Amino acid sequence: MLIYVESKAFPATQEYAAEAVSELLTIPAIQNKTFTLICNPHDTIARARAQMLHILYELGREEHQFRFRFKGEYLRDAYTLDDYKILDNSVIKMVPMSKRKRGSYANLHGSRNSGIDDEHDFSSKANLPAGHHELDDVQKALYKEIAIFTKREKLLTDFKVLLWIHFLAAVLSLTTTYRYAASWSGLLMIFGFAYCPNYTRLGGFVGKYGMNKKHFMIFFSVGAIMNLTASLLMGIYLIFELLAFVCDNQDPSCLRQKELMWWSIILYLTQAVALAASIFISIMLIFNFNYEVGNIIEKFLIQTRDIDKVMNSAKLGNTKERRHAAFELASLAALGDETKFRIVGEGGLESLMNLCLSDDIATQEYAAEAVSELLTIPAIQDQFVELGGVRTLCALLHSKDKRVVNEAVTALSYIVADSEANRQTLLNENGMDDLFYIAERVHVPASRIVSAIFLELAFSAEIRIMMSAQQASVSALEKLCRSRDDETQRLSLQTLELLAIENSDTIIGHDGLLDYLLFLPSTSDDEQLYLLASKILLYYAENESACQKLVDFPDLKNCLTDFAVSNDPLLQNIVAKIILAMLDSHENKDAIASLGLDEVLMFIKSDATDRDAWEMSDHGLTILHNIRPKLHKDDSNTSVESITGKERCVNHSPNIPQHYDQSFTKPTVTHSVVSIT
Repeated sequence: MLIYVESKAFPATQEYAAEAVSELLTIPAIQNKTFTLICNPHDTIARARAQMLHILYELGREEHQFRFRFKGEYLRDAYTLDDYKILDNSVIKMVPMSKRKRGSYANLHGSRNSGIDDEHDFSSKANLPAGHHELDDVQKALYKEIAIFTKREKLLTDFKVLLWIHFLAAVLSLTTTYRYAASWSGLLMIFGFAYCPNYTRLGGFVGKYGMNKKHFMIFFSVGAIMNLTASLLMGIYLIFELLAFVCDNQDPSCLRQKELMWWSIILYLTQAVALAASIFISIMLIFNFNYEVGNIIEKFLIQTRDIDKVMNSAKLGNTKERRHAAFELASLAALGDETKFRIVGEGGLESLMNLCLSDDIATQEYAAEAVSELLTIPAIQDQFVELGGVRTLCALLHSKDKRVVNEAVTALSYIVADSEANRQTLLNENGMDDLFYIAERVHVPASRIVSAIFLELAFSAEIRIMMSAQQASVSALEKLCRSRDDETQRLSLQTLELLAIENSDTIIGHDGLLDYLLFLPSTSDDEQLYLLASKILLYYAENESACQKLVDFPDLKNCLTDFAVSNDPLLQNIVAKIILAMLDSHENKDAIASLGLDEVLMFIKSDATDRDAWEMSDHGLTILHNIRPKLHKDDSNTSVESITGKERCVNHSPNIPQHYDQSFTKPTVTHSVVSIT
């Protein structure tokens, strides 16, 4: 399967093609910042990273620290591509583990170019003073693999040279005493040329070959041993023949026969040496073929690290070592509960809290990720809170890096979900102000977590009372409600409902919330959100001052109609209650009757499947119909009095011009009175 790796960490001005060992690994174009890996679904992420390290080695960036990210989630080395549902032709991101300020960087060939800006820190060994470069275990494994594959290329090159020597030996065997020896030498040579694999360290195994490379080497070795045996036997036999050979030095034929024997002995023994060398190289290649790209590196990427060593780097290391230690701790924390307790037992919580407050953003992110993993265990949560970890997490909420914020809110969600005491600690550490701050700036998916934290806190009576008395809490929840994520809106509306139960005055006194609630059906298709919003609107209807806001709200009838157009009888029931509550709490019934809410009640009555909704809508219609005749009568009396007053005013106004009196007063009054009577 093909995996495409995108990266923004390299210049877009070069093109490079690299094919790594044993697998085709190509970079179609550095311009696109895309690398291509060939993997199997059951390969681990560590093996894919190993392939990437080989490509970076060819680019001169083998020290570039990176992680893979897929669909916003960082990929852990011990898991497979199948575990993350990474399919063929998927695109994953290569994210640098560190960034630096904009400035010059080394290009692909190692030269400095101050005219190009880059945000990524490659940490190339070329930039380090001589003697100060120390390789880590993964880099040592990379160089070991490079050495193995370089040796493989050299061995296969030597093997092919020996094949040409065997070809020459097969031809020259026709000139020896035993000419038929050329037959088996030729067969071995043809077999070797036909099935010998082609390999380069950059390109891997290329070309067409119809036999498994290890099987080929085994079969060739067996054939070479047979040829070696024959060559040795023939050579030794000819030596004994030569020793027993008696020849007159004056006889030309005798001399030629003796020379032929010497030539045959030299050729057979030389061929035996070449065959022995071929056998030796074949055996070495059989063992060498056991190694593929990532075999050694993968072990070091997913092995259980020495926690003491990691802790020492976290406490005493430089920026790069501390960043790497935070990454190691995050990886270790994900391995299991036993490893989590080992980290805590070695003082990992204190170290991680210090790393969370590092000036390096990448270190903050990995440390926060490690803390989030550790806090999945309630026992560790209590210890973390006792150490003042809540204050650290609240400080991370003010970070400008959204991933740090995401990890911080995730860790806080674990803390508030499992313990009432931990919620009180968050309150005592002024954590609510930090939550209010981040609620107005956070985006999905962190917005869901923040809204869930508010809901968990609202379940605590003391915290709920405090939240219901603060406009800041309502403002934060309103901001979350206005996100385009249904889950965030649902959790925030549930929290607002709890606060309204505790103290509705704060909710209904908040500016801006009413229009969101009324226009919710036009911005969302989730009827569960309609139900939660309608319950909060009921508090507006039951309060006299808030009810006036409803009455003054433009297009109230259409908004309530949008709520009523639902298959949920409970929602229709609440809409009817809202209208009845408005009729009950508002002094000016005529103003409500003029809003046309009877049409909403008529729709509910005709469409209701619930008896309570039908009865309430019928009761509301009765009240509105009782108000309307009185309203019409009052309107008629008001019109007559207004017109009579105009007539009296015209008849007793000496300053009105004659033409205005003739054209307007009598005809208009007469027409108006007649039409009314």
